[in-house]
Amino acid sequence: MRLEQNAAKQDVRDEILEQIKSELKENRVDSYIVSLPASNWKFETKLITTLNCLYPDVKFTLHCFEVDWLTFNENTTGINQANLPFTIETREGYFVSGKCLNVEVIYQHGPLSVDDVKNGCEVRNQRLIIWADYCGYPIDYPEKEMMPMKDLTFLLNNFSDALIYQTNAVSLRHTRMQHGFNFSSGSPAYNSNQILEYYRRNCPSRNRVRRCEVFKYLYKGGVPYDGSAPRTPMFTFGWRTGKKTARHIKQVKQSYAGKELI
Repeated sequence: MRLEQNAAKQDVRDEILEQIKSELKENRVDSYIVSLPASNWKFETKLITTLNCLYPDVKFTLHCFEVDWLTFNENTTGINQANLPFTIETREGYFVSGKCLNVEVIYQHGPLSVDDVKNGCEVRNQRLIIWADYCGYPIDYPEKEMMPMKDLTFLLNNFSDALIYQTNAVSLRHTRMQHGFNFSSGSPAYNSNQILEYYRRNCPSRNRVRRCEVFKYLYKGGVPYDGSAPRTPMFTFGWRTGKKTARHIKQVKQSYAGKELI
């Protein structure tokens, strides 16, 4: 998987990290952090350094998933192993693990598993912080074991003291529709608002835990193979669960499209 190297994506990483720091300043508790690092570990490297330096007395678990076997293999045994921000101490068939001071790291091959995440939080008694940084559409593909929207709904319904972020491509074209979302082909700002509206509706199946929106960032990302400027509309969005407001977190709301995110 090729990593987005553009300035907008780096700004998204930095803004999420700032919100995590604000949350930990307000609620200095042991935390279980989940991410999808791709091959360069930019966000995770900076995150681990921050956790080591600012919160040395707090215990953290960083659980990272990689669905592509080639990328996982290169990161753990091949040309990209030097990019890992931790030293591998244990190797199993589908995961490696290690530690960097107060941060335990688990790197697992396979799609993001909300069951593994829930079990990890419960076993360690840690609060959840997750960024599901997908490169694909906000569409569930059960045949590929890729269920980003079903998993997001599960997380929002089952974690009452969490930071939950997700990224998806939102200029949908010639793809299946997602039940409950009125997506439109080639309308990224509209589709971004559709995601927000879906989770605002007063529906028991997706509003079991109160929450507040803290992050809305529509940017042009992706990695064009011809070396041109990024042009894929990507939307990163997030919530603080368990609260109707989160005054300790500076909200992020930005769009390249010149159209307001609602």
